[in-house]
Amino acid sequence: KTKQPFSSGPGLDREKLYVGTIDGRVIAYDRENGQELWNAQVSSEVLAPPASADGVVVVRCIDGRVFGLDADNGRRMWIYDHGVPLLTLRGNADLLVRAGIAFVGYDDGSIASLRVADGTVVWNQTIVSMEGRTELDRLADIGFQMVIVASDLIVSSYKSRVVSLAADSGRLLWFKEISSYTGVAVDRTQLAVSEKNGDLWLLDRRNGSTLWKLDQLTNRDLTRPAFYGNYVVVGDIEGYLHWLDADIGSFVARVRPAKKKFATAPLVVGTTLYVLTSKGELIAYRAGAAI
Repeated sequence: KTKQPFSSGPGLDREKLYVGTIDGRVIAYDRENGQELWNAQVSSEVLAPPASADGVVVVRCIDGRVFGLDADNGRRMWIYDHGVPLLTLRGNADLLVRAGIAFVGYDDGSIASLRVADGTVVWNQTIVSMEGRTELDRLADIGFQMVIVASDLIVSSYKSRVVSLAADSGRLLWFKEISSYTGVAVDRTQLAVSEKNGDLWLLDRRNGSTLWKLDQLTNRDLTRPAFYGNYVVVGDIEGYLHWLDADIGSFVARVRPAKKKFATAPLVVGTTLYVLTSKGELIAYRAGAAI
């Protein structure tokens, strides 16, 4: 147990746990005993969990800078600087690291692909432009969760798009006019996404075609959905957890474990689904028929 002004969730590797703070520090702890191993200063608050790969800890700061830190001692190895708009949503897209490449979602609707070893840019792609009369109209933040399936990188934007890109080049494969800041969830060939107006979509992740759309949860500020066996599960602003048949999008069950919105999206680990309430209560569900 430690008392620190943490602002990000933890990032993990086999031996260490990395956490960002509100005053722009990254702290590494031993996973076995919680001992602090090192403490590194970066340029600003860290909202996205740090990611670790190949001996490098990749850290995204709220000011747009990305740092590569030595996993052994926290020494700065490289820095990538990318400007951010004046007005953005609170929070940053989680870093995604695969095969030595870090994918960074930015508040201006762009994705940067960086080499973990030295921070060099592999490609940079804008998936939606910042257009509009006001700062609010121009909000284009990349959704909190990006997903890689096979060689495809799938991301969402608050402004108006869910997009699939070729992970190696950033080439556009397909897009769908759906606005989502919570990000996407993928299960095999299915892709689930909560639109900011409360619609819930299930798409074919290979081409973006619509499998079904549920419009009965309008303005309920949905969490990112989760796949659980044969179900799609999503939480709302009033603390309800909705279970839907993944094949046809019909309601199967509804429970209310909280009276306010959830702190995070539902999380599935093995045969158990976990939800975290805004009061800090962790609740687990298991549906035998779903698995």
